[in-house]
Amino acid sequence: MKKVMAIIFAAALFCGCLTSCSHGRTESSSAVPTAAETLSLKAVDISMSGNFEEITDLSCDPVSGKILVFGRLENGNYAGYVTTHTFESYEELRFTPREDEQVKYAALMKRGRKAILTVQDGKTLVYLYDKDNRQEKTIDCGEILAEDSYATLIAGENTVFIEQSDRGSRELTAVSISDGKVPGKVKLGGDMYIGASTDKDGVPTVVCGDIEKTFTAHIDGINLVDKQECSRLSSSAYSMCAGFGDYSLVANLGQSLVGLKDGNWVELTNNMDSDIEFYGLSSMAMTAEDEFAAVQYGDAHPKLILLTAQDISDLRTKELVTIASFSQGSGGIGQYDEEIKVFNAESEDYRVEYRNYWNDEKLERDYDRLRLDIISGDGPDIIPFDPVFRPDSFGSGVFCDLYEFIDKEPDLKREDFIPNVRKAFERDGKMVMMTPTFWCFKTVTAKSGYAGVRENWSFDDMIAAYNDKPEGMYFFDPYEDYYYRDSIFQSVVLNKFFVDYDKAECWFDSPEYIKMLNFFSDNEIGLTWDEYRNQSGDYGDYVQDDVIEGKTFIEFERGNCFSFQQIFQKVRYDYGDDCVFVGYPYDGKESGSFISLDTCLGIVANSPHKDGAWSFLRYMLSDDYYNKPENYYDFSVIERIFDDRAQMTVDGFLTFPRGENGKIVEGDMIRQDWEIPIREWDGEDFIDKGTVKLEPFTQEECDYYKNMIKNSNVVRYDGNITDIVNEETMSFFNYECTAEECAEKIQNRVSLYLSEHYG
Repeated sequence: MKKVMAIIFAAALFCGCLTSCSHGRTESSSAVPTAAETLSLKAVDISMSGNFEEITDLSCDPVSGKILVFGRLENGNYAGYVTTHTFESYEELRFTPREDEQVKYAALMKRGRKAILTVQDGKTLVYLYDKDNRQEKTIDCGEILAEDSYATLIAGENTVFIEQSDRGSRELTAVSISDGKVPGKVKLGGDMYIGASTDKDGVPTVVCGDIEKTFTAHIDGINLVDKQECSRLSSSAYSMCAGFGDYSLVANLGQSLVGLKDGNWVELTNNMDSDIEFYGLSSMAMTAEDEFAAVQYGDAHPKLILLTAQDISDLRTKELVTIASFSQGSGGIGQYDEEIKVFNAESEDYRVEYRNYWNDEKLERDYDRLRLDIISGDGPDIIPFDPVFRPDSFGSGVFCDLYEFIDKEPDLKREDFIPNVRKAFERDGKMVMMTPTFWCFKTVTAKSGYAGVRENWSFDDMIAAYNDKPEGMYFFDPYEDYYYRDSIFQSVVLNKFFVDYDKAECWFDSPEYIKMLNFFSDNEIGLTWDEYRNQSGDYGDYVQDDVIEGKTFIEFERGNCFSFQQIFQKVRYDYGDDCVFVGYPYDGKESGSFISLDTCLGIVANSPHKDGAWSFLRYMLSDDYYNKPENYYDFSVIERIFDDRAQMTVDGFLTFPRGENGKIVEGDMIRQDWEIPIREWDGEDFIDKGTVKLEPFTQEECDYYKNMIKNSNVVRYDGNITDIVNEETMSFFNYECTAEECAEKIQNRVSLYLSEHYG
């Protein structure tokens, strides 16, 4: 029976157009170069008249060009529609599962045959249908899949292959069509499984490899034949499909689609300029050299989309700006994906792409290569600084003074930044880096009325509180009896209080530090290394609302705040208006609460694209950026935005309007009342417990918490110092030295490091 399928042009969604400097480019052997003619695709919804409740998958017979779209109908039955790449008409297959039978996948085979994979009563079944949709046979495959297993089918001519995940590893099981037997699992010979599909000639093909090489091989039963080395892929594919034209296979790597051409993987397109996330495509078919059909997840229900090519000539004229990334694998995933997508779509002059500095051989960030590229003038234009790769490790003048750009902006001034945060961006009076938001206000909170509890408490105050804690309450962590002692120590006694980076000085040999080492050891807080690695793994019951449940009066890691909403809820609900921000313990004078910055960005001074790089950074300081849902509630470094979000604790929090499927829709923001939803853990899942009505902050309270953050120090962090401290404290907590000896070793090593890198 033939029916008509309509294609509805709902919205054009743009995906990656590449220029000569590829997205995620790297000079390592695992680099995936771009195709000579890269694609920019638009997505079109394909609306089907068969009343699908859920489209589950699609598959393609590359030889005939036919496509099978399969899914569940509103009545609970299933249907498969065989069509062509034009989606103008189709033939229908109906499948009615038996009671308690779970349908997993369907695949189109050669000569119009179809295979449907199901599970019932622990048995895995494969149903075969001929080209006229008459059932040929049912194959009982035995106990291969569990009811909750995710599995797909790869269809050969006489064999189908069940692809499944088993304890985190993906594997293929062969099922013979001719005799109805299950030969077993496909033998990969110790190689890592990357993906599998039929190739453009309809031959089942697996992609596999090791840390150095990648191979393709045809599958004959459970054996690999015609194994050939191809260019390297260092990560598993989200999905694979048959290629078209010059491409034998296509792999979806999450952030890009790559095609196999003459033994080399080349990037066909990426999603930096698109609202499409390729890792949201569960299955796909390449229907032409510049076209794909795919099932897209992400909405309330999966939908069928067609990705078609569009003109990219305007994108090729844009000036290219590169930003360093450290993406493991070939997908090019980076920290600023969403920002780059929006900027590339809106900028008329510039385009941002990643330049990858991940070392696939050593499985680590390639800081050495990045450093050499920066010094030689061949580096990326924008550098993300982290606790290991810092501007302090370079000489003066290597990175631009961002004040030179800010001073030219008509609607941005130095004074617009929160003063303490702006100072943290500076080195020698120059702003060498920035970030649009800061990740966290790190602090420790406690209920008043307990021994030692006060703002800006000292180590002695904390010890008094610990010694006087009520019986049955925990202190540092609900699972402290199961955690490694050194890890708890590092999370409580912070290195930042014992280092002055500006003066290149430290005082780890101070009486306070030695006192804390002995305190943790003498009270046996946490486990020794031997105890930790030999424990059973039973960590006790889950703890949700610690203070509310009376299981503690203090929160260390859980005291951190990521937004003003969290501060409001912590004060009003968690602590019942009895919350003291004691901060991390130190000297009792300086605040133990501080700001932790996100990864900061700087511009390389010898970059030929400084204006374009600043344009990208400037976007991240704009109202458009801060008003996006994913950024709206974060702590902004722009004081005006920061104050506005704080004021919502008095005036009411604004939320984004949402449609029936829960997704944000266009419209005015909604001012919320002061009722917050409550969810509690029942031992197996979170359950809704209604709402509770809270009183808004007074203006005085709002100003108090706002200024508490503004007056806090901004943490300066060096991961190399942390490594030094960890090495020595581990020795102490393993009873290999005294506290004094440990402190002296740390002092000597850190002093030497500071003199070499900060002196």
